[in-house]
Amino acid sequence: MKKIINRICLIICLITISISLFIIRSQSYTEKRIPDLTDEKITSKIDSVFYENCQKIDVSRKANATIVMLCRNSEIDKVIQSMKSLEGHFNQWFNYPWTFLNDEPFSENFKQQVSKHTNAKIEFGLIPKEQWDFPNYLSKEELDENFQYQSDRTILYSNLESYHKMCRYYSGAFFKHPLISKYKWYWRVEPNVKFHCDLTYDPFIEMEEKNKKYGFNIILSELYYTTPNLFRQVRKYIQIKKIQVKDTWKLLTFNSKWTTSDTKYLDKPEKDEILREIQDQIYIKKFLELKEKPKETEMIDQIIRRSKEMPYLHEDRINLQDFNLCHFWSNFEIARVDLFSDNEYQDFFNFLDESGGFYKERWGDAPIHSLYVGMKLNLNELHYFRDIGYQHDIFSHCPRDSVVGCNCNCPNWPEPEIELSKCMSYWVKYTSDDYKDKPVIDVEYWENKLTKKIEKHLREGGKYGQNLI
Repeated sequence: MKKIINRICLIICLITISISLFIIRSQSYTEKRIPDLTDEKITSKIDSVFYENCQKIDVSRKANATIVMLCRNSEIDKVIQSMKSLEGHFNQWFNYPWTFLNDEPFSENFKQQVSKHTNAKIEFGLIPKEQWDFPNYLSKEELDENFQYQSDRTILYSNLESYHKMCRYYSGAFFKHPLISKYKWYWRVEPNVKFHCDLTYDPFIEMEEKNKKYGFNIILSELYYTTPNLFRQVRKYIQIKKIQVKDTWKLLTFNSKWTTSDTKYLDKPEKDEILREIQDQIYIKKFLELKEKPKETEMIDQIIRRSKEMPYLHEDRINLQDFNLCHFWSNFEIARVDLFSDNEYQDFFNFLDESGGFYKERWGDAPIHSLYVGMKLNLNELHYFRDIGYQHDIFSHCPRDSVVGCNCNCPNWPEPEIELSKCMSYWVKYTSDDYKDKPVIDVEYWENKLTKKIEKHLREGGKYGQNLI
């Protein structure tokens, strides 16, 4: 029965993701073509792979780092799968300590079994009840009601209380655990993951030397209805705290502020589209001001057509910005502990926690980590571990480029750089050496200039609506 339920959940997940991808690709502001990035050399001054092929293993230096896994006693087989894979491809040489966390005490059998699969130090930690559970003022009836409401809307994992608790714990507390807080770096690993390439250099040392603070392996789109009010709360926090977001913010958001006007031309991101719209508005205004309309019908047809157009609805637009739903898939993270354990992040988390989104909705730690990274870090402080082949559940990334990666044995799985490359294409775009932010268009200047041009055109006998751009 359990296997059947798991299979149904997997099918629902695949369908939901497919629908989400269709919606994202259909939005008016996205690029028309999603590029195949697997054949491109994704490298720039902002970020590049640390090494393009196998390296001579150097263990003369070690970082203050740990490999961390949140798991249960019942997941022992999946835990061992992950350990054997990461040990075989990396940790057999570098021997970084493992830290296991659980909201229940680990059994002696669990400890004995995992100890057989590494020569590195292992520590087992119990999560404090007050950090794992929801606040006492929330009744079980209230929690169950919200979980059931989400389940009725077919939101994946939404009726699993433990899943909500896990997301909340990873979002706000695991960095404070004494077994984690003593380290400078962590590598998050999930039960039942596979690695497909050897990693013959130390990622912690490289991150430290290159002044990187957050490393990811997959970036993809969140399902909107898991977090419908998250961005609203994040923008509220930014406004209250008067935060000046860093340049990573544009990777995760869609900004409609292309012009000096706050209310016009919000859904036309390209300059020629904006100028064409300014021109059309001037034509319409002048045509409607005429006491005697000319016999030509083109302008009348255009006015009728435009009056019937439905406006594009933005469910998540706040202060002329939308959350584009892109986020770093946090079940693979190599990051500095103090990025999330410092007072600034804790203040951010507490603000979100008080809104109730971790139980009223199904907020995951991935979009929360990502939005905070977008607020606080510049793109050159992030690193894309393109050379690490990694697989978890239905998602897998493995470098297809024979130059990148070491001894890779890539599975025949959908590659995020192809199948889910919208968010990855943003990364490539914004980190490229030739990228420049679009200049803001001075609406008043162009309205004056085009008005004069149109008036001259009409005086000379030109037609209403004729394109002069």
